[in-house]
Amino acid sequence: MRAVLLGALALLACETASGSGTAGAGGVPNGDGPGTSDAGAESPLHIVRVAPNHVGTLGGERITVTGRGFAAGITARLGDTEAAVSEVRGDTLVLTAPALPPGLADLVLTLDGVGTAALRDAVVVEPMSVVYDAAPETWAEAPEAERVLDAVPFDVEGDGDLDVVVATSDGLRVLANDGRGQLLLQRRETAEGSQPIVPGGRGEVLGLLVADLDADAKPEVVACTAGARDLHLDASLTGLTDRADLPLRAGRCLALAVVPGTAGARPSLVTGRQTPESAAWVTLYRPDAAGRWAAAPELVSAPPENVVLGTGETQDAVFMQSFLRVTDDVRDGAGAARLGYALTAAGPLARFHVPLARPWDTPPEHLRFALRGTAEATVELRLGLVDAAGVTFVSPVLPAAGAAWADVDATGPYTAEDGSGAAPTPPFSRLDFVVGSPVGPPAATLEGALFLDTVLAEHAGQMPEMLDDFERDVPTLAFDGVSRLLVGDLDADAVPDVVVLPGGEPGARPSVLRTAEVEAGAYRVEAMPVGGPGPFNTGALLDADRDGALDAVLVSGAQDRLLVGDGWGRLLDATFGLLPVDWADGRSVQVIDANADGLPDLLVGNAGKTDRLYLGRGDGRFLDATPELGLAADDTAAIVALDLDADGDFDVVSLPADGNRAPRVRIARGGDHDAPAP
Repeated sequence: MRAVLLGALALLACETASGSGTAGAGGVPNGDGPGTSDAGAESPLHIVRVAPNHVGTLGGERITVTGRGFAAGITARLGDTEAAVSEVRGDTLVLTAPALPPGLADLVLTLDGVGTAALRDAVVVEPMSVVYDAAPETWAEAPEAERVLDAVPFDVEGDGDLDVVVATSDGLRVLANDGRGQLLLQRRETAEGSQPIVPGGRGEVLGLLVADLDADAKPEVVACTAGARDLHLDASLTGLTDRADLPLRAGRCLALAVVPGTAGARPSLVTGRQTPESAAWVTLYRPDAAGRWAAAPELVSAPPENVVLGTGETQDAVFMQSFLRVTDDVRDGAGAARLGYALTAAGPLARFHVPLARPWDTPPEHLRFALRGTAEATVELRLGLVDAAGVTFVSPVLPAAGAAWADVDATGPYTAEDGSGAAPTPPFSRLDFVVGSPVGPPAATLEGALFLDTVLAEHAGQMPEMLDDFERDVPTLAFDGVSRLLVGDLDADAVPDVVVLPGGEPGARPSVLRTAEVEAGAYRVEAMPVGGPGPFNTGALLDADRDGALDAVLVSGAQDRLLVGDGWGRLLDATFGLLPVDWADGRSVQVIDANADGLPDLLVGNAGKTDRLYLGRGDGRFLDATPELGLAADDTAAIVALDLDADGDFDVVSLPADGNRAPRVRIARGGDHDAPAP
């Protein structure tokens, strides 16, 4: 109905302008709809008729043009876009409609040495219909993981077909597009049978983004992990390849986003992360000329100084303590741990506990750290693992610590410290650094210190785990939590601002990190004026009203919110009247152009309720088109839009939070009106 009305209005407008169907300025009436020719009646090149004169915004239709003067070498343009000419037969030519914005498009023919002919408003370009069909369950396989946390579309194998990369509680999974629209889990055959391929190793991945970090015009996947390093993965013929160039860091990555570079420069990364002893904080990482990533000083924050590493004690309960000091003499960064000991006959051992973020089922294959000793005394150092029964299993004596920093790789084997030969009872709950005298209980007090830096554990097939890097700078930008980071220039000062969404409790409010001084690059924190409760799990920045200023959509555990920007950095909560009412637990959002009208639309994935589709009107308002998407409720953790069947429109994949369930696939038929439902 909308297309019919648009065509009727266009025809009425043309008839009014040219006299009820009479061609203007020597033109010939076009009996099938709008269009007037600018070529004179005696011109050697002339357009008489265009059929069909209604095309879709995605293009692809064959259009037959009749007239005179056509010859080989003739070119055609519809609107501002070249249209491929496939046949020229005397007074007839056939062209293929290109993708065009909705509205009216002129046709211009050009023949070298002859001239041009133009037909104004030759075709009506109709917006794409938005109709979705539910695909069979066999169109997508389950990621085979406990929990799904995020997902992005990405061409993993570089074959031209978009795949789906899934972040789970057990690493990444790839749902590969087979070229016919089906999403199949990438697997490999092992001695234990067919297993999912896990790029980058097993471990929790909380968020994903697609970005061109190396500025080579080819995007990569970046994964926010709970391990020691976030993942930077390239597409390859064999799947995702880990580049391993992002920096090691302590703590759990909560969210990350890209800060665009200027003038072709490489972009930066802003991350939200957390360690067990601290609140969440935000850090900006920039690449140097050599490609090494370092924390930028204007947006660096971490836990306070002199945080106790853990309680240390001797076997006779003499109290020891380990202080973390920020000194100039460190292996990496600005912080190292000082393990001070005073060994006696009564207390020949000192133990220093390093907390584990999660229990270990097996000892690490490699436990790497940097070690330095002092000249006061020579001591023996072992590693101790405490099992579920409270028994300590120790490693062989490690290489002696010298006066200079040295890298240590401790690999075991671990044996019961009491000499009983007992087997451990997993899991292991604690790691100890055990310091002792090399000659047994010392006759006199043996005092000194060991310095420790960057303790990294590696288990086979898993992401590396940073136990601690001992960086204890004073926090500058700390938050109760970080669920998502959004980046955009909200105040038109040519420097990107950062929106921090806290997630967590309903009362937690989003914040904006705004550049206080462009020259200095310093940031200040401002609260976002949100008119409703959270928690705000995710969101997006977009220009909903086409005024050139960024607006913000915040997806909430209650009503989603739309904040309209004024271009000066101020945001007004204008949800009601602009955004449809939807009191649901939103977990994911995608900004797409679902009907190819050039306006941003919203896909929202909800937990426990139906996913939503909102079509942008261009004035800030969004029309609820959810019935066209389908009303089946689900527990969606991530929603992804991509062209699965290569027909030019966006299909929708909704991934349930349960990673052992197959995603729900919806196929759009707007780009292929005659295609049967899958």
